Amino acid sequence: MPQYVIEREIPGAGDLSQDDLKGISQKSCGILKDMGTGIEWVHSYVTGDKVYCIYNADNEDLIKDHASTGGFPANSISEVKNVIRKLTKGDFPEPRKATLKKINKINTNELIDEGMVIWFPGPESYTGEDMVEFHVHGSR
Repeated sequence: MPQYVIEREIPGAGDLSQDDLKGISQKSCGILKDMGTGIEWVHSYVTGDKVYCIYNADNEDLIKDHASTGGFPANSISEVKNVIRKLTKGDFPEPRKATLKKINKINTNELIDEGMVIWFPGPESYTGEDMVEFHVHGSR
C-alpha cells in the first residue's frame, strides 16, 4: 500500500491542547473506520501552523475523501517514494536473504554482536512496512 505525506495548514496547530488533538484524532479515526479498508493513519507531526500526517492508502482519492468528510484541510498530498533513515548510511543486506552483519550501537558504534540479519522491505513484507529479523546470540 503506498504511503503519503499530507500537509494540513491549521493556524495555531502547535497551540492546540492535548484534549483538542485527541478530539481531532478520534474524529479522524471514526471516519477511517467508516471508510473501511484501503486507508490507514500512521501518525502525525504538529508544528506551529501545520500538521503533517502520514497515511498508507490505496490511492490519493481516499485521502481526499477522508479530508472532505472530516472537514480537514489537505493542502498538499505527496506519495512517499523512498525513506532516508539513520541506518541507511550502511549497506543494507539483500532483501529476504540471511546476511551475517555486525550489530553496533548507533551513537557510539560499539560492537554489540554479530548475527544474521534478514531485511523485508515494505510494502511486500508481512505488515506492509519495512521489517527486519535479527538472529543473535542469547544469554541470561
